[in-house]
Amino acid sequence: MPGSLLAQAFAVLAAMAPGTAFRDCDVCPVMVVVPAGSFEMGSPASDPAATGDERPQHRVTFARPFAVAKYATTRGEFARFVAESGYRVPLGCLIRRADGWLDDPRASWRHPGFAQTELDPAVCMSWNDGEAYAAWLSRKTGHSYSLLTEAQWEYAARAGTATPYYWGAQASHARANYGADRCCAPAVAGKDRWVGTSPSGSFPPNAFGLYDMHGNAWQWMRDCWHHDYEGAPDDGSAWTTGSCVDRVMRGGSWNCTPSTIRAAEREVHDLSGRYAVVGFRVARTD
Repeated sequence: MPGSLLAQAFAVLAAMAPGTAFRDCDVCPVMVVVPAGSFEMGSPASDPAATGDERPQHRVTFARPFAVAKYATTRGEFARFVAESGYRVPLGCLIRRADGWLDDPRASWRHPGFAQTELDPAVCMSWNDGEAYAAWLSRKTGHSYSLLTEAQWEYAARAGTATPYYWGAQASHARANYGADRCCAPAVAGKDRWVGTSPSGSFPPNAFGLYDMHGNAWQWMRDCWHHDYEGAPDDGSAWTTGSCVDRVMRGGSWNCTPSTIRAAEREVHDLSGRYAVVGFRVARTD
């Protein structure tokens, strides 16, 4: 996008009130404006569930607002992308069976090992699939879509809070779809009645109006993997050095323990891997 048009696009996004929801095309995801601001990224020393890769805690500042998809990319949204673009997703996905995990060569985002609706997050997604979807949205709309950076994701997930979850210090099956207290198995409790993924919007949103930032399906980040935050960007941008065949995932899933769905939790996997617990979400930065 030429510089003048880019500046105009930034101005339009900046003029939208935080929390404004919009859609750039009839098959595009609903996006929500996230305000500019600062936050402490990572875990404080007082968090007993924290690990070394969540430290040192550091200040990150977003000079401009940006937009984040209201939901993780849904199965229906991904299906429309595939139908319109002709994008091909190879078969093969690590799925959960009653006797454990199986790398099933016949499994796919259409057959992840459990029933889904079109509103469920698309899973068995690789990092490359997420990048392809974001690139398609960018071409289609003329705006800059991408996977979220780690900093964008954590800032958006916290939504102005500093607790492990946007609702407080303790995990709650009334607020998110996650697994058993001990690793690793799905759990059905209270409002969380799904063994696999749940339809988007099944649980309350955070203060920014975003759903399923905790649990349901892991979300791929743009960032390359680093074992800690030494030298991490402080402006919200992606960390594009380090182990770039491995990419970061955030948010936890329907199979995760309570500590694993915390806002500061980080996980890493090979960018080409496909897992029945992993999807993605997109951001728009202009």
